Amino acid sequence: MSFVVRLAKQRAKFSAAHFTIFNDGSVERLHGHNYEVSVDLIGARLHNGLLFPFSIGKKLIQDVCDALDERVLLPANQPWVVIEQQEPCISVLVKTPQVEKRYVFPKEDVILLPVDNTSSEQLALYVSQQLEPLIRHQLPVVKEFVVRVSESAGQSVSLSRRL
Repeated sequence: MSFVVRLAKQRAKFSAAHFTIFNDGSVERLHGHNYEVSVDLIGARLHNGLLFPFSIGKKLIQDVCDALDERVLLPANQPWVVIEQQEPCISVLVKTPQVEKRYVFPKEDVILLPVDNTSSEQLALYVSQQLEPLIRHQLPVVKEFVVRVSESAGQSVSLSRRL
């Protein structure tokens, strides 16, 4: 028997700009989404009839979303993307077999993600990696969790992780 607590609050969201690079070398234009994040936290041991206080889980999710909010998300591990930090800016060269583009952003507006693409799949992975140590430390009764990142209504990616 397992209990599943789904935290899908309207505040658990972030607005961010990104571009996706496809396998053929084509690249989306820089654009943004109002991403929504929900998390299922799964465990079996109740204490006083509770798996855990919802407020703790909501705060963990909100903190991860707040760190991504109103940023340009860049893939730091993409071979077709060269990132140069030139104070106070970040210069980005996207050079694929099909496309060559250059962007310059204020450094404080950018988050370099340790991913090879800023796809919804990689964002779900990143969010789960940020949440995992927090859940382990603050919600030890949780033995598995599922992160769901939606970039628009009806379009989401889920990632399940065992602890």
